[in-house]
Amino acid sequence: MPEQLSTFHIMAVLQYARALKLGMPDTDAKSWAANRALNFALFKNGAIIKNAPLWKDLEADVPGEIPAPDVPKLLAEGIADEKVPFQASDKGRMFVFGGKPVPASYFDKEVIGLFGPSWEKVMGIAKAHCEKFSKQLTSKLDFFLQVFKPVSNDWLRQLRSNVTSKAPAQPGWRV
Repeated sequence: MPEQLSTFHIMAVLQYARALKLGMPDTDAKSWAANRALNFALFKNGAIIKNAPLWKDLEADVPGEIPAPDVPKLLAEGIADEKVPFQASDKGRMFVFGGKPVPASYFDKEVIGLFGPSWEKVMGIAKAHCEKFSKQLTSKLDFFLQVFKPVSNDWLRQLRSNVTSKAPAQPGWRV
């Protein structure tokens, strides 16, 4: 499990906390966070991730045969200067990444599932961090440079060490 933790997970947690803080409903916020983290992973790695495990898991999480959306006809919504196409469903909005809707269940499996029992503690710290930088949450660039980037590597290192220990996970970073 520790080797699975990456900056993708830190980005997803912070994007989820950001979306909730700015009033997005929980299900939509999960889809938003997974979408933005996938987008971040694509740009960070500088490669197409279609064959990556994350993409394959996303394909498996989308129930049934959902046709690839016609992106120009989709509504775009998001946070301030960051707009992303989405598909409406009975469970809320699913933001589209690479032509595929990202369901909230993907976030539940890939992010919450990875943190397990320490999820509530991790999320509490992320929410407090976003609260501290609430003015930077409405700008994509400010969020990346002032909220995510300064803490991502430190949080990742500390989370990995907490997950590898035999003691219950207790993230110890300061907010």
